Amino acid sequence: MNAAPARPACSEPARSRSGTTAVPVIPAGIEVVVLEVSGMPTFVRPRIERAMVDCLVSESYLSIPGADPLEASWCTRWRRDAVSTRALALGVGGQRGGLSCREVLTGTPGEIEALRERVAALAERYGFNAGVREVR
Repeated sequence: MNAAPARPACSEPARSRSGTTAVPVIPAGIEVVVLEVSGMPTFVRPRIERAMVDCLVSESYLSIPGADPLEASWCTRWRRDAVSTRALALGVGGQRGGLSCREVLTGTPGEIEALRERVAALAERYGFNAGVREVR
């Protein structure tokens, strides 16, 4: 099974070609949210990434004008984490540990709501902690 293309990570400030810190311009009607995941069984990762690809179809507004595309981070930064006790109780935790991430994303209100619903359904089904919360 091919992994879904991941959304760009934005945990570090982008730098323009001149070396200054750049700030993205977010137009009206676009929401900025944070996807937070913890205690997720590793096999669920492609499903979360697929949800991001399927739901967030508009252009990311976290692209920094003037930033060097060769120095951009183009993937979700997943970190090792303990599997949640709920996942273990459901028998889906496995031996490989878990994953967590904190990803800043943009999208239309409809896209964000669709992602929020998919993430909540996956978290409920597989017993990990996840949410999509608005930043602004």
